[in-house]
Amino acid sequence: MSSPKPKPTTRFLRYELKFVLSLEEADEVASWAGEHLQPDAFASDGGAGYAISSLYLDSPELGIYHRAWDRAGTKFRIRRYGTEPVVWLERKRRRGNVVRKRRASWPFERLYRVLEGNRDLEDWPGRFQAEVRKRKLRPTLLVNYARSAWTGGGNVRLTIDREIDARVVTGAPNPFVADGELLSVSDKAVLELKYDTEMPEIFLGLLKQLDRESEGFSKYGRGIAASGLSVVEEEAATDA
Repeated sequence: MSSPKPKPTTRFLRYELKFVLSLEEADEVASWAGEHLQPDAFASDGGAGYAISSLYLDSPELGIYHRAWDRAGTKFRIRRYGTEPVVWLERKRRRGNVVRKRRASWPFERLYRVLEGNRDLEDWPGRFQAEVRKRKLRPTLLVNYARSAWTGGGNVRLTIDREIDARVVTGAPNPFVADGELLSVSDKAVLELKYDTEMPEIFLGLLKQLDRESEGFSKYGRGIAASGLSVVEEEAATDA
């Protein structure tokens, strides 16, 4: 069987509001979403969800975690949905609630070609690889979670992430099977409301029901903190 062909590069700019919820609150929001929105095309059983694995890349000094190169919170990650035969090479930048993302798919079985960094790839995979090589990035943390998702037409989207855990990547041949200790990133659920320009009217009622402000929540940042890697790196810098 031939390898799946990479899909065209996509770019988008959108707003993303995050809310950290208890599991009971997440169930209430999921019930609301089931009544007011449509299940995501990739979800099953009315929004029951799907597994996501995000492989975050960083430098040995954790330059991305410490935002050493920019203050926009740029992240380079490789995302896989369930056991799909493709992964997505992503660069994500966030300023406040505004997110810019560029991504393209790549065959999972040929991921090594991107990570080796010594090949000439085309289009966005090539740009992604060049950035990885320039910043000396390497697989650092694998974050896994279960996502439930609904849409409201167009690019209006609501997602709830639960069971968020992480593993430090320690050099396993397949970084999506990280062999580090399983770390709990959060026992809460993370709600995200996503839209292109103006806040959709459908979300206004939900926000009134939630009665709280959005807040920051970085799965990568929380995972690094849980791993203790940031403390080790900071101590090494102090001793140098």
